[in-house]
Formats: sequence, structure tokens, C-alpha cells
Amino acid sequence: MMESDAMRDEEGRLHGLIIGALVVGLGVFVPLLLLPFVYGFIGSEILEEVAKALVVIFLIARLSGGVSRIVWSGVFGFLFGVSETMLYLMPAVQTQLYQDFWTRFMTTIPLHTITPIIIMLPIMIFKSKWAGLLGLALALGFHLFFNLFIAVGL
Repeated sequence: MMESDAMRDEEGRLHGLIIGALVVGLGVFVPLLLLPFVYGFIGSEILEEVAKALVVIFLIARLSGGVSRIVWSGVFGFLFGVSETMLYLMPAVQTQLYQDFWTRFMTTIPLHTITPIIIMLPIMIFKSKWAGLLGLALALGFHLFFNLFIAVGL
């Protein structure tokens, strides 16, 4: 009995490590994959949030334990935000608009860190992956409000 429990624990740790590695990789590379579709697309936040929801619902939600789900959702969002912000570094360097880059850096990374957590919370509350659709709607609303807030300059 003890051996099977130890074996199950080991499998659980391995499962968590694999998901963690995938989350890190996807956090860095998903913005790169979205770039051709997002560039010049008016509803870019829709594509970004749908991509984040897919990772949260089909990958991070498979983890056991609420804290690890929240932490990995935040890690994924943080890496997504950093990666996306780095994509805007080159135009900022070329145009020497460093203030725009730092403003973006200080605002969008927290946004992208929070939205996967918003997607995950209904999944955890209602104990259903389908609740991720509610989380997606909330995250989209938050992202749209954020974009309006930034555009208006409030």
C-alpha cells in the first residue's frame, strides 16, 4: 500500500513538472504565435484572452490544488505579458519612444498576469471547466475596460 502511494505521489510530481514546463513555454511563445494575427487586428484582446483561456482550461486546470492553479495561472500570464511587451521593444527603440515602452511595461504585465487568474477562478468555484467560459467573458471585459482606460488616458 505504501509503495503505491509513493508511486502515485511521484507520478503527480512528474505530471506537475510537465505541466509547469508547458506553461512556461507557452507563456513565452504564445504571444509570438499570435503576432501575425494580432498586429493591426482591432479586437486583439479577444485573440489574446481566448489563447490564454485555452491554456488555463485545458492545461492549468488539470493541476490538483487550488494554490498551484492560481500560481501557475499567474506565472503564465506574467510570462505572456513580458513576452508581448518585449515584442514592442524594437519599435520603441527604433522610434526612441522609451516612455511609451515603460508605460506599456508597467501596465500590461499586471493586466496579463491577472486575466488568466480571472479565467481560473470560476473553474475553481464551480468545479467545472465549462465555467472557464464565464472566466473568459470576465477576462475579456476586464481587458476591454483596461484598453478603454488606457486609450482615454484616465
